[in-house]
Amino acid sequence: MKQADLHWRDRQKIGEHLHYVDGISVQGKKILFVDDLLTTGATAKACCSLLKAHGAKRVKILVMGYTPKKRAQEEDREKPV
Repeated sequence: MKQADLHWRDRQKIGEHLHYVDGISVQGKKILFVDDLLTTGATAKACCSLLKAHGAKRVKILVMGYTPKKRAQEEDREKPV
């Protein structure tokens, strides 16, 4: 299922599906996380938390586009729970 098809509450659980790849060190590094679209911020937040948990010194986010908050809330109201 695509994340766009998920309700807001389900999108917040994306961190449960992310895994850090062993053998790649981010220890002490400054990371630029690039995301194509920010809707709820759950993916970016989960990825940044994962990188920080593995030692990244600083994580910044660059987003190419975003869904305005009001629009995102309206879309979630239309989706079945």
